[in-house]
Amino acid sequence: MHGKSILIVDDEQTLLDCLSRDLIIAGLKVTTAVNGEEAIHKIKNRVFDLVTTDLVMPVRDGFQVVKEAKQMSPHTMVIVLTGDVASESAVDAFRLGADDFLQKPCDTDELLCRIANCFAKQELLRMIAYYEKFLPMCSHCAKLQDNRSNKPGLGN
Repeated sequence: MHGKSILIVDDEQTLLDCLSRDLIIAGLKVTTAVNGEEAIHKIKNRVFDLVTTDLVMPVRDGFQVVKEAKQMSPHTMVIVLTGDVASESAVDAFRLGADDFLQKPCDTDELLCRIANCFAKQELLRMIAYYEKFLPMCSHCAKLQDNRSNKPGLGN
């Protein structure tokens, strides 16, 4: 996780300060935003490895942050960290591309664990995208293609 960039978005300044401090201590490069509009501006000007966002904020909400972060960079991981406990909110956030969902307040160790899981997922997705450039994939069944026999699937 050391050196990865993270954007923390929350309208609660105390939480923003505490999370920033804890994540900097963990070795992350932290940028903050106090609302969705500021976050979206930063997302449009810089690619972050991970974004954590609250959902309920003035100006632009966290749903818009999730959507914009994923549109700008599909490999950016997004964790929703919110006090909104409605299950519909979690479902909506996941539909927009969120990678994880935590309820506030949360334990810093739990958040760091979730961040580490997101970075592991991110690395796997990048490896898949890299290898897909070189491996012959069947466009019909999405399996590896064995060009020796002109049939989809390995060993066919």
